[in-house]
Amino acid sequence: MKQIQTIKNRLNILLLAFVVALLLSPLGAEAATPTASIQGAIDGVIKILNTDSLKGDAKRNVRREKIRGAIGASFSFEAMSKRSLGKHWKKLTGAEKSEFVEVFGTMIENSYISKLEKYTDEKVLYEKETIKKTSAEVRTQVVTSSGTKIPINYRMSNKTGDWLVYDVVVEGVSLVRNYRSQFAQVLKKEPIGTLIATLKDKSAKSM
Repeated sequence: MKQIQTIKNRLNILLLAFVVALLLSPLGAEAATPTASIQGAIDGVIKILNTDSLKGDAKRNVRREKIRGAIGASFSFEAMSKRSLGKHWKKLTGAEKSEFVEVFGTMIENSYISKLEKYTDEKVLYEKETIKKTSAEVRTQVVTSSGTKIPINYRMSNKTGDWLVYDVVVEGVSLVRNYRSQFAQVLKKEPIGTLIATLKDKSAKSM
């Protein structure tokens, strides 16, 4: 349970950083860069959060669906799922892979959209962008209201013309690696269907 809570805390930081990154984004960034790809998504999220017609409990479902779209457009949940399952990915049927990607992505989105809606005044500093062919890493630091700096690195890939996030490293710890360890423990004893059912349950409870 402690490990799961730690992962949740890191994902909270991730999505908080995802929301506020635009505030310190340089103007005129080239659309083709990994950093600019993240910033474009942030722009969409900030616009949604600041739209008066989408504010309030009555617009909650519509607002969250739009936020979900902005997040989903910047993350490759398929790549994240594949890396999180590791060697178990190849054992899945096509239908199981599709279902896992959908459920895993939905769980992440549902669990942390509420954190996006609670954005305050945290800032993000862009430290470095490294590109190696179709892979990239964007190094950032989240600066909290108290001045604490939290290093967060976004690992991205570009295989279809768009830079998409497939892993996030928070304070030196990979979220995908944590999920891989957690999922491996379950799959040692249970079939993939059990893991999918567990993720569905967590997703439903987080809404």
